[in-house]
Amino acid sequence: MKFTLNNIYGINGIEKIDLKEIIKAFGEPDERKIERDSEYKDFNVYFVYSELELRIFYRTNYFLERDLVDFHSLSFIVKELYLENGLKIKNGEDIREVLTKIRYHHKKLNKEFEFEYEEHEYGGSYDFTNLDITIYFEKEGRIKYLDDIYVDLPYEDNPEVPSLEEILYMK
Repeated sequence: MKFTLNNIYGINGIEKIDLKEIIKAFGEPDERKIERDSEYKDFNVYFVYSELELRIFYRTNYFLERDLVDFHSLSFIVKELYLENGLKIKNGEDIREVLTKIRYHHKKLNKEFEFEYEEHEYGGSYDFTNLDITIYFEKEGRIKYLDDIYVDLPYEDNPEVPSLEEILYMK
């Protein structure tokens, strides 16, 4: 499946956090994993679509000592992303080429090319807040290669969140 960045945020026409809409668009995930923090009510959900090379990470955060959800967020994790028709970035690509393509895409959208950069011994990341994309890279000697692409939807305050049971059996 081809994953294309939306004009504002998200991919393939999905612009808001809605797990049912995601299942409708991509089908039943091959794997659903739910992790719950033992100390808090916060939980994380992972949907894995092996054949599509798509992972989805959904997170809810509750107000401390309250039963209300403070916010939730969602990220699409892909191996290949079309920024626009014909312009794509993919895992294994030299990070310099990836940055050139992202800079070009920023320019085309009349957005400022801004990012936050983090690096450690074996890799790092670039976070492009104007596009809601984070790219992760690995280092082999002096060369850096694209390792993962995260496309984020904006987090939503005070959302209605499905129960863990609803998420588990959602179709």
